Parts: sequence; structure tokens; C-alpha cells
Amino acid sequence: MAVSISFQVTRRSSCRYASSAAKRSAASASQRSRRNSRGTGVSLQWARRISCPSDRAPTPPAAKLCRALDGQGPIDTRRRLPYRVHAREQITSDCVIGEHRGMVVLREAHEVSAVLSVGKALSIVESMLQVPGPLSAREIGERCSINRTTAHRLLNTLIHHGWIERHVEGGYHLSAKFLALAHISTQTRSFLDEIRPALAPLSELSRETVHVGLLDGFDIVHVDKIESLEHVGVSSRIGARGITHRTSLGKALLAASTDDFVAAYIEQGRYREPPFTVDAAEPVWESVRRTRESGYSLDDEEDSIGVRCLGAAVCGIGGKPLFAISLTGPSPRFTLAVCDRLAPTLVSVARQLSQRFGGERETGYRAKAGGAQDAV
Repeated sequence: MAVSISFQVTRRSSCRYASSAAKRSAASASQRSRRNSRGTGVSLQWARRISCPSDRAPTPPAAKLCRALDGQGPIDTRRRLPYRVHAREQITSDCVIGEHRGMVVLREAHEVSAVLSVGKALSIVESMLQVPGPLSAREIGERCSINRTTAHRLLNTLIHHGWIERHVEGGYHLSAKFLALAHISTQTRSFLDEIRPALAPLSELSRETVHVGLLDGFDIVHVDKIESLEHVGVSSRIGARGITHRTSLGKALLAASTDDFVAAYIEQGRYREPPFTVDAAEPVWESVRRTRESGYSLDDEEDSIGVRCLGAAVCGIGGKPLFAISLTGPSPRFTLAVCDRLAPTLVSVARQLSQRFGGERETGYRAKAGGAQDAV
């Protein structure tokens, strides 16, 4: 079997080098491998360092790995040994030596190569989802951190299977298969059913009402809720519209939106009837700034006297806000101190949902172009 392996293995405890006999065995194996590799075009050189406790010889698993690599026994793929690999995982012509939970693992190279290819292909699809127009192979390679040759190979594979198409003006874009996939997904899976399992622990922890809201134009709409576990809660109605710049749901979504959208919201609010009127721009921008800095929004009895709300936005691909979640309770019980205590958990749940819907891993809020002073 032709392999090219370079690895180092050490025990977690204090170690020393293996015996001189093991070193001589490794040297002879290297020479024998070079002789066997002539004319095959495959390098059979390896460098290794196996160490063991100072009070005894190498353990049987390590000795077995030595014999296998010396050509004295078969390499048992997926064999795990109690040694930590210090060298990076390397793909060979027949197997891969890597680390899994502190254990040495031998895997067949074609398995690892297939997994890496699938990951790169999915990264191409995700990058194309983030851009409305077509992308060239060079742009795709830069966005996905892969070379242009690999990008062309993966793109041709995706074109062959009908998931990507060439654009008439040049470049590549997603095919109509994704429209069909989205349609089937909406028919077979409920958006609210998907997010409820993540909201249930939040309800149990806070014991307050959990709301889900999204923007319909410039208004916030309540689309779902989990009732408070307390005897006295806050009454609300699914389908009700709220004032975006006064509710925690709306403030969270404004902060997660672009500055252009916030400016457009303020502008249209100047001409709307009360209570949707925006009297001044600066309080809205100040609220957006605070929410972006903290990662969550606060409605401190602004929308309704006696009711306090805590909100956070859930963002999708490209950081676009999808919906917001909030905790709502009577202000005498849902105090500012309680809000401070529950805010990290709320933000964590919103971040997990954002990751599930393709959003950024770090946070649901991004640095926005422009600022309050630029837009006022």
C-alpha cells in the first residue's frame, strides 16, 4: 500500500523518545519505503516521533502502529490510539492520520476528501445566497477562500446536477431548483414550529410572556407568543400591530437594519397619524445606537405604562433582520435588574436562531454604514 505520512505522537503525561531500536526500525522502514516507491510516482517518506512514559517501553497500540507503518502489519483504518497528534492532519494516498478528541485516528483519504469537497460546495452556495446578482469564479474563490481551479471544478459539478446556472451576462447564479426547494420547505415545515423549541427554555427561565414579531412594511406585527407562567401576565393579541420605534421588538429590528432603512422609517413617520408619528429623529437614532452597542433593546414602559419589554433581533444570511423575539412582563415584577439578568440569555437564544437561519456567528448586529448624525 502506497502512503505518504508525516506525524508526531506523544502521550499527555511527561514523555521521552522511544527506544533506539524503534528509531532504527523507523529508519530502515523509511529506506525500504523509498526503494519500494521507485517508479510509482508516490513518495513513501514519513517522519515520526513516538514517545512513551519513561518507566516502560511503548504500549502495544503504539507498537502496533509502528509495525503497520513499517510494513509488518496492516493499517487498521479508524483505529484509535491513546496518543495526541502534534502534526497537522495530512491526507495520504490511502489513509489519513488525524486527531479526534485527543485520539489518533486513521481514516481513508477518499472519505476526508469527500467531506472537504462537500463543505466547499456548500460554502459556494451560501456565498451566492448572500449576493443578489451573479458572481464570477474569481469572486466565488475569494469569498470562499478557495483557489480558482477548485472553484471551477465545484461549480461545474453543481451545474451538472442543476443547482447552479451560468448567467447570460457572465458569472454564475443559483438555479430555479432553490425556488422549488424553498416552496417545498414552506409547505412541509412551519417557521413558528421551527423556532418554538428554542423559545420554550426562555419562557421557563423568565416565566414571562415571550413574543415573536416581524416587520410588515414599517410596522411591527406580533406573529406568535408563549404565555407567561405566572398567574398575572401581560395581555397581547397575535396579529396586533405595534409602533416600531417604541416597542422592544421594533427597536431590535431597527437596530439590525441598515441606516438607510432607519432614515426611511423616520421620514415616513413624520407624515403618519398618531400614534405611529415620529416626532423627532434623534431619539430614534439614540435608541438604535444603544441597541447596537448592547445587543438587545429595551422598552421601559414607553409603549404601555406598567409594561416592560426586552428584545433581540434574529438575522439571516448577510445580516438581514428576519424577526425579533422579546420578553414582556409587568414592570413591578419585570424590573430593570431582572432585565439585566435575563438579557444575556435572550441575546444567546437570538444568536443561536440567527446561526440556524444562516446569520453571522458572532452577533445579530453589524456595524452599519453612516450614523445618526449623518442621517438626521
